[in-house]
Amino acid sequence: HNDYWFFEPDFRVDNDYIESTQTSVYKNAKISVLIVGYSRPEGAMRCVTSARLTADRPELVEIMVVTDESDPLSERYKNLPETNSFIITQHETSKKWNHLYSKCAGDIIVMVADDVIFESRGWDELLRRAWPDDGIAVMFSDNGDGFELLEFPVISRKIAESLGYAAYPGLHHVGLDSWWEIIGKNLGRLYYLGDVWKLRHEHYEVSHVHNRRDRKGVNMIRDYEHLILEETEKLRREM
Repeated sequence: HNDYWFFEPDFRVDNDYIESTQTSVYKNAKISVLIVGYSRPEGAMRCVTSARLTADRPELVEIMVVTDESDPLSERYKNLPETNSFIITQHETSKKWNHLYSKCAGDIIVMVADDVIFESRGWDELLRRAWPDDGIAVMFSDNGDGFELLEFPVISRKIAESLGYAAYPGLHHVGLDSWWEIIGKNLGRLYYLGDVWKLRHEHYEVSHVHNRRDRKGVNMIRDYEHLILEETEKLRREM
């Protein structure tokens, strides 16, 4: 695999790191969990339940889920407890995440799919403690493959507001993961929380995702590199 797509994180967040962090701005931050779904309402229920049960301060965790009108099970997403559910016309992943971003109120934005299980107790406090006071960071958990294949980015509202989106329009899951990973690395603010925060991706297949990642990665270098650099510079001015 091309090393360009398997960065060493700038910060490996472990228990020692958390204990030594003295963040103030984000210590009471509200967190929005944005779940993109399609035909897996039972999976979405498990995701929602696990996120709430493992949060230290669930009252500061907002959960939203979206699917689209082509989903034959879309109505069943409306029954998720303590969750704001949306059914929209667009099928595209980035449009779904951006729809939820436009509705959410969190200072920290966690983007996942409806086949993800939150496994680490206190994951919300880990994010609050790890987040830098200037708000500029891209964070990833461990999905079972370490930092060699990062999935499900976490960004701040400050980043999303500066750039105007949570998910760059037109990109899908793997491309969006890579987009935020590259920007995080370019800024020197790529955080890996895998030593303390575990997400289980239930339909994760290493070989399949690696193949997709390589193809998407090549296309991104060719088609998006100048845009990534432009977006990086916008954020660098916020640091």
